[in-house]
Amino acid sequence: MVCFVVPNFRVFLHVFGAMALVGGVGALAVLSFATRSRPDHSVLLSRLAFRTFLLVVLPAFIVMRVGAQLVVDKEYPGNAPGWVGVGFIVTEPGLIVLIAIGVIAFMSSRRGGSGRLATALAVLAPIYLLALGIAMWAMTTKPG
Repeated sequence: MVCFVVPNFRVFLHVFGAMALVGGVGALAVLSFATRSRPDHSVLLSRLAFRTFLLVVLPAFIVMRVGAQLVVDKEYPGNAPGWVGVGFIVTEPGLIVLIAIGVIAFMSSRRGGSGRLATALAVLAPIYLLALGIAMWAMTTKPG
């Protein structure tokens, strides 16, 4: 019940969204690799990857980003520390990467989960997962 106190709720919202985003992108990466390695199940796996994007990754990104902005506005009005900038560096261009991942996942699910689109998804999802890991490192260690 401690996390539902108003100041802590903002942080809870941000961390909950971030963990759901990392889990969703991780699942998306696993599904995209499985689509490439299991051609007999590629249709099912590619559709599941797209649904994971729609139902987990996109809402988690929105919750994480809204929570982050609420925390920054409350805790650091005007001058945020450098480690906060790392989060913004990952999430702002990361939205473009997420849109690309969503478009590729949609097109891959429509084409049966095979070909270059499935390969592109298997490349982009782990790259974004790595970027999220770097942002998590910056948020937890707070360097500089």
